[in-house]
Amino acid sequence: MVKGGVRRALIVLLSYGLGAVVVYAGAVFVARLLVLPELFLRLLVVILAGGAVAAVWLAWIYPRLGHGGAPTDDTRREA
Repeated sequence: MVKGGVRRALIVLLSYGLGAVVVYAGAVFVARLLVLPELFLRLLVVILAGGAVAAVWLAWIYPRLGHGGAPTDDTRREA
């Protein structure tokens, strides 16, 4: 299970990193366009870093989230 957890966490981390780069690039454009203070980008980096930690942690502890589960007796009776 450790290998699966590491693999899953790396996939989530890479996906989150790609999304974070896109969000940051868009935020830099908007910050320059609206002449926002430097604090805006610093807060965004902190929020994105915290989100990365949360995403990897959730990927590690919930291995089957979104993949459904094994059928239970109740679902077999309905089918």
